[in-house]
Amino acid sequence: MTEVDDCAREVSDGLAGSRLLPCRTVEEVRTQTRELVRGLVIAADMGGLLLPLSPELDRVWLALLTEPPLCQRVQRLLPSGVDFVHVRNAPPADLSEHLLDWVERYRCRFGPIPPGVAHYWPACRYLERLGVGLS
Repeated sequence: MTEVDDCAREVSDGLAGSRLLPCRTVEEVRTQTRELVRGLVIAADMGGLLLPLSPELDRVWLALLTEPPLCQRVQRLLPSGVDFVHVRNAPPADLSEHLLDWVERYRCRFGPIPPGVAHYWPACRYLERLGVGLS
């Protein structure tokens, strides 16, 4: 398990049972938190550029922002000077140029995108519709 995934597990344990994440199993919270943290790490590698999130990951992010100690835990993963609370979404006009770069960074850092989580990343769904493989 990587440092990123260790962090995500700690954060997900802190978010489990959050009133902002109703009707989610512990495993769903764990998987969604892991993907969010991985996405934030990649965003830091890309100068703070975060690809659009699914509603599930967006909700986990909102829950995370209500827990300062958990935010600080994620912040410690990122390079000095990168503040994950202030990452910016890729503008739609520029999004396509960043998609393949994002997927490649994910693969290099974490391995292939697991089939069960690609749906959390709208960019991955878009690439799949275009016939671009994610593995």
